Amino acid sequence: MPLPKLRDAEIAWIIQQVAEYIERQRETYRGRAVPLDGHQRSAVQAFFPASTLNAARVIALAEERVSNPPFYPELHRMGFEPSALPNFSLMAAITFVDTVVSHEQFTDRLLFHELVHVIQYEKLGLKGFCQQIRPRFPERRLVRSHSAGSKCVRTGGTVRHSRNDAVFSRGRGSIVD
Repeated sequence: MPLPKLRDAEIAWIIQQVAEYIERQRETYRGRAVPLDGHQRSAVQAFFPASTLNAARVIALAEERVSNPPFYPELHRMGFEPSALPNFSLMAAITFVDTVVSHEQFTDRLLFHELVHVIQYEKLGLKGFCQQIRPRFPERRLVRSHSAGSKCVRTGGTVRHSRNDAVFSRGRGSIVD
């Protein structure tokens, strides 16, 4: 089913709600998250600046899942089908600014992928990150979900993320210029 056509004010409201959700989730998990351990740091240090690695915090949840945003019922009333919205509890991990919350143990690949999102937040800021929804909204999902088809690579000294349907990619899959 196609996503609903929205007015600019509705899109702005959604972007604001997403930003508030991200900030609240960051506050919720940041105090329990820990710095990268020695193994994690050594696995990714060639790809990310030390400042990013120093700022990043990670937590692997046990017997707990990240909840979906509280504004989902309003999105349903706006015409979004529940299946059109990502289910955060089913994602492998979610990055909230500089805090990575995982539903499974971190692998080097998963950590790398999530640190790419930390870079996105650093480059764009929270508001800018959330505004990246707008260029393709409503043709794409509200928030980019992680799936097996998503991958990150480092080329020419630049971290790049590639996925054909990534909402937060900016042309040619580049996330960091």
